[in-house]
Amino acid sequence: MGTPSFIIVGAQRSGTTSLYEYICAHPEIRPAAQKELHFYDRLYRNRDLDWYEDRFPDGLTGEATPAYLFMPHAADWIASDYPKVKIIVLLREPAARAWSHYRMMVRAERENASFCEAINLETERAVRHGFYSREHADIAYVDRGKYAQQLGRYRLRFPSRNILVLQAERFFANPRQTMETVFGFLGVENHELPQYVTRNVQLPQPMPKPCAARLGRIYTPHNEALYALIRERYDWLTDKPLMGC
Repeated sequence: MGTPSFIIVGAQRSGTTSLYEYICAHPEIRPAAQKELHFYDRLYRNRDLDWYEDRFPDGLTGEATPAYLFMPHAADWIASDYPKVKIIVLLREPAARAWSHYRMMVRAERENASFCEAINLETERAVRHGFYSREHADIAYVDRGKYAQQLGRYRLRFPSRNILVLQAERFFANPRQTMETVFGFLGVENHELPQYVTRNVQLPQPMPKPCAARLGRIYTPHNEALYALIRERYDWLTDKPLMGC
């Protein structure tokens, strides 16, 4: 039985599987029983903390459940149980993230609407299923990309020194450099891999232009709020058709 030293809380479809794999390749870090334990988004009211800690080995360890960023109660519950845990957040340009999320659901045969239709139906579906229900989370293509409010919940509950925010595009482009930052944040020596294999990649496919334009309008104020929160600007362009993977 152990306790998490770090938790990757999101975002979904932003490279968290690759990031977790690279972290756990470090000789001083041991993986949990599985990457995504879903304790703080699905199981918190049904399982006790012993069940959760049984999934960790002794020593430096952690998990990665991307839904924790989106679910509003997760930050409170994590902070209550582990106030000193280190939080890692990997953020992808939100329109590309939404498109990748949608394509994943289509591939799983869990989405029949077109992408533009799914965007239009998102609020109606959330009302029908219940906001922040598991069903809502599965089809929250737009809402999951409104990062400022989600990250803000963690900023309110953890000291800034215990939160690392990473841009996914920089991670994809230069994983070696990103991992040096991550290992420094975790307090261990840098550890380079012979190669960095990206996991869960879909073949690129252009997003429909009307959807890209609409998402650009939706996300512009949310991105500006994020930049103000993290005091950094990302080179995200949400007003053009995007290739999603």
